[in-house]
Amino acid sequence: MSDELEMIRRKKMLKLMKEKLISEKKTEVPTEIVILNSETLESMIQSSDVPVLVDFHADWCMPCKVLAPTIDQLVSEYAGRVIFGKIDVDTNRDAAWKYGIRGVPTLILFHKGKPAKVIVGAVPKAKIETAIKSVLK
Repeated sequence: MSDELEMIRRKKMLKLMKEKLISEKKTEVPTEIVILNSETLESMIQSSDVPVLVDFHADWCMPCKVLAPTIDQLVSEYAGRVIFGKIDVDTNRDAAWKYGIRGVPTLILFHKGKPAKVIVGAVPKAKIETAIKSVLK
């Protein structure tokens, strides 16, 4: 009888240890905009447990500058639920090519490692929020 109890106790302990390891593997979601490059972009998209909204932009782009305050607002409103990243298309042409970026700003919302929504241009905040809410369901 005591052998059976010991076996049950060990199984339970192993299960608890596995659950703890799994919970420790989950990464914390950044609460600020993450500056990305081609390599970190792919890593972020594939490893994230939450949606990733990537702003493909350029320093010279006036609509990108117009959109920036809207993105900053969304970062604070969706902190912990969405990762926000920015990638400069001039210095990361391969990433822009891979995702078919033809104009800036272009926002791509990645969900489960794949593009879920694409938004082109300096759009109202509500349009971006609609896209975010569609993948947070």
